[in-house]
Amino acid sequence: MDLLLNKCCDGSESNGSSFDLKQEKKTLSKIGFAYFILILIMFLTPNIIVFFTGNADMHYILFFNLIAFTLGGLVLYYLLKDIPESDSLKDNTLNIPQYLYYLIWGYGLMMIGYLLTTIISSLFAPSITNPLQSFDQSNIIATFIYAVILGPIFEELFFRKLLISRFAKYGEIFAILTSALLFALYHMNIFQFLGVFLFGIVLAFVYLRTNNIIYVITIHQISNFFGLVVPNLLGSNQTWIGIINIFDLIIMGLAGIFSIYFIFKVKFRDNGLNISKFENVKFFFLNPAIIIFIIFALLIARLNLG
Repeated sequence: MDLLLNKCCDGSESNGSSFDLKQEKKTLSKIGFAYFILILIMFLTPNIIVFFTGNADMHYILFFNLIAFTLGGLVLYYLLKDIPESDSLKDNTLNIPQYLYYLIWGYGLMMIGYLLTTIISSLFAPSITNPLQSFDQSNIIATFIYAVILGPIFEELFFRKLLISRFAKYGEIFAILTSALLFALYHMNIFQFLGVFLFGIVLAFVYLRTNNIIYVITIHQISNFFGLVVPNLLGSNQTWIGIINIFDLIIMGLAGIFSIYFIFKVKFRDNGLNISKFENVKFFFLNPAIIIFIIFALLIARLNLG
C-alpha cells in the first residue's frame, strides 16, 4: 500500500535556483513577526475581555477564545497574504486505509507524548497541576464545539495551510519541524508540548504530501475527540476506562512502529535553493520576532502552572 511516505514533491523549484539572501531573510522575519502577533492575540484577547466583563466562567472563556481565533486568523492572513506560496506542493488523494494509517500514527504519537510528559512530571514535579485539566472538566458540549470542531479548523489553517504553503520551498524537513514546533509552542502549555509537537509532525507531513487541508483538519478533530471528549463521556466507568486504556496502548504501539519506519525509510525533498540546510534554520530562528515568540510562549506556559 502506497502511503505517500516516499512520494516527494516535484515542484518547479529545483536545486541551483537563484536565492536572494537579503529577501529570504526579510521574508522569514516577516513570517516570524506574523506568528508572534498571532500568539499575542490568542493570549491577550480572552484575558482583556475577561478583565473588562469580569466574567471568568470557563464556558464564556471558550467563546472569548473563538473571538481570538477569528481576530488572529484575519490578522495572520493579512500579514502573510503578500508572501507567495510555494508551487512545490502537489495534490495527492488518500484512500481510507492510508487515512487511517495517518490517523493512528498522529493520535498514537500524541498519546505517547502525553504519557511521557505525565511520567516525567510525576517524577520531577509531582505537585504541579496540568492546566489542561480545567479545560477537560468544562461543559462537554463547549469542549466538543471548541476543541473538536472549531479549534482544529483554525489551527490547521494557521500552522499548515498558511505556514507550510510558504515554507515548503525551504525543504520538507524544515517545513515539518518548524510547523510542529510553532504549533506546540502556540498552545502555551508545558504538559501539551511534547504530545502536540509529535502530533504536529504527522499533520505537517500529511499536508506536505497531499496539499489537502481537509485531511489534516479531520485527523486533528478525530484525535481531539478521542483525547478530550471520550474520557469525559466515560466518567468513572472503570470497565470502559480499562478498554480505552488498552485501545490507546495498541494505538501507541502501532504509532511507534510507524515512526521507526518514518525515521529510517522516508526520503525528504530538500530545499530547491542555493542555501545550506542549516542556513534557513538560522535565518528563521535567530530573527527577533521568533525569539520573542518562543520566550513569550514559554513564559506563559510557566505562569499557567501557577
